[in-house]
Amino acid sequence: MMKKFTLLKKISMAALFFLLSANIIFSQPPSHDPSHMVKDGGRYWIFTTGDGIWNMSSPDNTFSTWQAEPTVFTQAQTPSWIKSYVPDFGWNYWAPDLIFMNGKWYLYYSCSTFGSQNSAIGLATTPSISDSAWTDQGMAVYSNNTWNVNAIDPAPFKDQDGKVWLIYGSYWSGIVNTELDSVTGKPLDPHDLHYLANNSCEAGNMMYHDGYYYLFFNRGACCRGINSTYYMLMGRSKNPTGPFYDKDSVSTYSNGGSVFLHSDGMIIGPGHFGYGESKLTYHYYDGGLNGAAKLKVAEISWEDGWPVAEYSRKGALADSIYIVKNYNSNKVLEIAHGDTLSGTNVIQNTVTMDTIQHWAVRYVGKGYYKLNPVLAPDKVLEVQGCSTSNNANVQLGSYDSLDCQQWYIVNMGNNIYRIMSSKSYKALEVANSSLLDSANIQQRSYSQTQNNQRWKFSYPTEIISAVPTEYASENFNIYPNPTNGNFSIELSDEAESQIIHVKIFNTGGRLVYQNQFKNSPNIVMDVSLQKGLYLVKITADKKVFNQKLMVN
Repeated sequence: MMKKFTLLKKISMAALFFLLSANIIFSQPPSHDPSHMVKDGGRYWIFTTGDGIWNMSSPDNTFSTWQAEPTVFTQAQTPSWIKSYVPDFGWNYWAPDLIFMNGKWYLYYSCSTFGSQNSAIGLATTPSISDSAWTDQGMAVYSNNTWNVNAIDPAPFKDQDGKVWLIYGSYWSGIVNTELDSVTGKPLDPHDLHYLANNSCEAGNMMYHDGYYYLFFNRGACCRGINSTYYMLMGRSKNPTGPFYDKDSVSTYSNGGSVFLHSDGMIIGPGHFGYGESKLTYHYYDGGLNGAAKLKVAEISWEDGWPVAEYSRKGALADSIYIVKNYNSNKVLEIAHGDTLSGTNVIQNTVTMDTIQHWAVRYVGKGYYKLNPVLAPDKVLEVQGCSTSNNANVQLGSYDSLDCQQWYIVNMGNNIYRIMSSKSYKALEVANSSLLDSANIQQRSYSQTQNNQRWKFSYPTEIISAVPTEYASENFNIYPNPTNGNFSIELSDEAESQIIHVKIFNTGGRLVYQNQFKNSPNIVMDVSLQKGLYLVKITADKKVFNQKLMVN
């Protein structure tokens, strides 16, 4: 299916932009499918999906403000030829991009409707963007159901030999390119296609660096706001027509593609690579603004002959020790039986404050984290066998920087996160949406309707603070509280005859004391504690009671 539910994308952008007019100023500009950035008339320009071909400009390279500019076409200026190829076309143009040659700008734009191969790419030209007088040049390429290509997402590109190419396509037969006549801007032979990438991909673009042509494209689910799973991949070739291979020498036309940029924090679903004026441009969905589509201008660096994206870390999770609670079950990640060996299963359980439920979350770079159990700092959360399959088990493993041991964590707002495997791009979840203790943890393709794939991160101190100030149970009492030193635990008649387990945790969630007692109505605690807040956990006959203790 083309553009993976792009109806949402296209309609939402139309609704967003139809009220906009020139001279509106943005600090966080709206954008979807942005072009690469160009400079004209002393200003920087971006064209983007929207009614009439929406565009905006910025006065300087800080890009702190953007100004909405007049659209390329008014509704009355909609080119008449479009209806011949796309009968249901409205006024909403997709994914424009442009190139300067022969003393003028050539702007390519997509015309289509959701889920259809009845698509066309048009061409308009102007000598100047800042003082524009756009002239439509008609259809450049088109597609229909008689052949397996989809004519959307155009990206013009000039190679090192001066040849000009049009990269386009999505789904069906994926991304292709064809050589353009550098004067007319139209294909020399529209049927002479070079197949660049496939396997549910779209939004192709290209750049050249140090002897290689780098192809960029997107996979994943686009256009779902905070639920988007869009991510960018790349491959390279010595030739602009390919074949392109990723870092593992896998063809991008099969399942290949090395990750270039994925979600991180509140930067969700980055898509539509563009490179111009030495800057990377793309759109993302803002987790802090309920998934509004925004423009991002960023840097590219190079490492071992491959481009490296800049991660802004906006809304990213801070390195710390956390309790990781499932949004659906209200239970937390736990090491099964408290074992710390490789292969130990990971389950969910009721919050107990035991350290088997504490996880050290650490950023390891390039948008990825590792999750170490506090009891076993040399172990990490991993997908068993580095599987990419749905329902693959999640367990502990010795850390070896494997993809299946690294996760990216998406901040969807309101302290709700999803945890995605770097290897499979699948989500951490509680199996079968279970509400039971000891339910298994696994990975599965992300679904925006599944709350068992959503998580909350809390500090152990927050769990302690959530215990009421008054006594947590009538079965025991702590006095004096606050205390200046020793204290006693007074048990009810019911609890007195049972074996009583006492554990004390500090605000970091670390166990600082444990012991067991029996047949005593009053337990005198002789334990040296520093000043501060503690949680006393009493376990009697499988019943658990918690009480805060303040030491002055």
